[in-house]
Amino acid sequence: MRALKTPEEVEAFRTGMLWDESRNLLGAAQLDYFERVWREADDRGTKWRVVANQILMAKVNTPDLTRRFTEEDIADMERTWRSARSFVEFSANGLMIAPDSWDGYPAARERLYDRVRKSEGGLIVLTGDTHAWWANDLTDQHGQHMGVELGVHAVSAGAAFSRESYGGKGAEYARFLTEENDDVRFVSGESNGFIDLRIERDGATAVYRGVDTVESEDYQSLVRAQFEITRLDGIPEFAKAA
Repeated sequence: MRALKTPEEVEAFRTGMLWDESRNLLGAAQLDYFERVWREADDRGTKWRVVANQILMAKVNTPDLTRRFTEEDIADMERTWRSARSFVEFSANGLMIAPDSWDGYPAARERLYDRVRKSEGGLIVLTGDTHAWWANDLTDQHGQHMGVELGVHAVSAGAAFSRESYGGKGAEYARFLTEENDDVRFVSGESNGFIDLRIERDGATAVYRGVDTVESEDYQSLVRAQFEITRLDGIPEFAKAA
């Protein structure tokens, strides 16, 4: 995609090209498969729909970093990242953080959510390949709650939002993401690890388990975060903190 240079071009992209109905992530056969297996699960009385997924499904826009990073910050970032300035400048457009995620195909995401609405089970999406921890609400284009997304860190690879990433500003960037995206409950690049997900009939618990190093057999395990998932009218949601 060519660079967007004017507010008019950004708006045309946001409301036009992105919502082109011909752009797909899942084909008709895959959507029909979801509808069929979820209908069969409804017939069995199964309460949950757990979907393994490789790209972010939640709506996540890039925060405007031009209001948050100073010239000195950008200069520091450029020492290890040549594209830092253009990245910061482009963030002012407020577009999705990952154009190759579900955010880049919103019409396709709505088609999937149409299938979710036909099912009685609660949707939990397990997402990988972002090299970061995520806990996201899933909402449709009208803000209707559809389920929750749990994103897992890499086992040993580098992190997207660690303190060292983005020229040393990765942890701050993660904090800005949660501040400016209503659907993002938690994002972090610290501590490689896995999610210990325990699902029961009426609720679920997701424990984000990490380690302090992947470079030595001498390590300490830790809990990065923990989320309780309840059901409201059959739809999973994160329980409010006590």
